[in-house]
Amino acid sequence: IFSFLEPAVLFHESLSLPTLIVDKCTTVRGHYTTISSALRAVQPGDRVLIRPGVYRESLRIEVPVMLLGCPGAAGGAPGGGVTITSSRNHTLHSTAHFARLQNVTLRQTGSSGRSCLLASRGTLEVSECDISSASGLCIEVTDRATPILRHSRIHGGAAAGLWFRAAASGLVEGNEIWGNGWSGVQISDGSNPTLLRNFIHDNKSAGLISFNHGRGIARHNDITCNGKGGVQVRSR
Repeated sequence: IFSFLEPAVLFHESLSLPTLIVDKCTTVRGHYTTISSALRAVQPGDRVLIRPGVYRESLRIEVPVMLLGCPGAAGGAPGGGVTITSSRNHTLHSTAHFARLQNVTLRQTGSSGRSCLLASRGTLEVSECDISSASGLCIEVTDRATPILRHSRIHGGAAAGLWFRAAASGLVEGNEIWGNGWSGVQISDGSNPTLLRNFIHDNKSAGLISFNHGRGIARHNDITCNGKGGVQVRSR
């Protein structure tokens, strides 16, 4: 039944969702010390509430689920008090029909060249997150995936901040994208995302580049101080 519901319906605040608790220091029976173990136990439509801490894991989301990070002591900033970090693989790989990730910091810290967040199927809704990769792309969207990325910080990638390829699409709205080793946003191979009201600055190459039949819509973005210009459109 859940495959027929949109994320806004399934995860609506008015619903009382079944909740799994993750706390790396827990001694409470029925709680989980790792996010991976909670994901193995979830049912479609469950919510996973993650308490503050650093979780060294590579996650795969395969069913409709909401991952919600608890705020840290400082509160306020995107990413909250929950950090998920991996040095070998993608920190998070989503193949679910739809899922939601909110208030979490994601880090890829190794030298594998893997992207920090990979969306290769379905609609992953990301909000209030902080995403960075020391070895590759911050966010990679491929194989017709359609993520929704809102109000997050995407920065410090060894490669691009975001790369839409292989006919991917989706919505990128209200994010700050900066300090990446390639461009802020790359679009290629028939991909067609929509970019609205993002602040894209201080990336080593262009702020936004479309090439090899990349398409898209970009409106009301602030694109400034990038190493090789604001917007580039190439045929190849």
